[in-house]
Amino acid sequence: MWQIWAAVVVAILLAVVFLWLAIRAVRRSPERRVARSLGWWLAAVLAVTVALMGIGGASSGYFTSWRSVGLLLQAAFGADPDPLPPGERVRPVRATTNERGSVVEVMIPSTSPGVPDADSFVYLPPGYSQGAQEDYPIAYLMHGSPGYASDWFGAADLDGALDDLISTGALPAMIVLAPDMDLGRASEPVNYPGEGPQRATFFTQDVRSWAADHLPVRAAADQQVIGGMSAGGLGALTIGLGEGLGEFGGILSIMPYLTPEAAVVRGDPEALAAASPLPVIAAAGDLDGMPIYLGIPSVDGTGEGEQIAEALLAAGADVELHVVPGGHDWEAARLLALDGLPRLVADLGWQ
Repeated sequence: MWQIWAAVVVAILLAVVFLWLAIRAVRRSPERRVARSLGWWLAAVLAVTVALMGIGGASSGYFTSWRSVGLLLQAAFGADPDPLPPGERVRPVRATTNERGSVVEVMIPSTSPGVPDADSFVYLPPGYSQGAQEDYPIAYLMHGSPGYASDWFGAADLDGALDDLISTGALPAMIVLAPDMDLGRASEPVNYPGEGPQRATFFTQDVRSWAADHLPVRAAADQQVIGGMSAGGLGALTIGLGEGLGEFGGILSIMPYLTPEAAVVRGDPEALAAASPLPVIAAAGDLDGMPIYLGIPSVDGTGEGEQIAEALLAAGADVELHVVPGGHDWEAARLLALDGLPRLVADLGWQ
């Protein structure tokens, strides 16, 4: 993290220098100020922009390393991967080893109204290229709002931690699929009313059918976990206990909240009920000991998390609520994911 803050400081210093040079150019040659100073003004604006982006990214936990910066830029501006032909398996660009897995960028085509094809990322565990197993359990992880699928492997650096846990036997080998849910500000992976995006349907139909077609994943519900952070944490609950009820063995909900922020969803009672954890839990029926992990950073407070936990317990779920010191950011999300995922894996008996 210190490298990112150092880059921010350098960008600020460069902005000051460029501004000084621009002002100096105007003062010394007013009759030629446009030609002499335009370049310096543009450089100053660029440096200020980089500094502001760096401050925002570092403070929110998006920029935790140079790799996180690169993955975020790749997701935002890079060329999209080509869709795989039907039935073709995902192959890592860099072959896995017995100690290190690989993250692959993939394109998930969408058939859901209002949802574009999703530039997504999949983690293949150590031993995948070596044919260590015929099939694997899978964890689906959704990002927050705003955000990209790459956040789980850039900002959270989840793949590095999984490599260590899997290669040492602390976790069984698993595949992790992070679909891009097309979330801007104040939006959630839920179905919007009317002609709005059907993001929950995209997840339950397009994402899961793509995984079954292109990844060696186990089909049984107890071999699949749905999870997410922030907006994705809300979506993990509302999809996992709503449209996807019965399709997942466990839920990893990090930083969930009670009410979606999307104004168009809040303004439609039916859509709001289908996108809010408490009504969805109430409608789900007996959860029959389903393991559900709720992870809350201290900055969020425990009020909403406790309400969700109480509703889940009343519905018969096996709930673990954990609070860690930290902010509503990717550093806390990483801590909570690495605490919650092993607990769910143990509860579900993954091997």
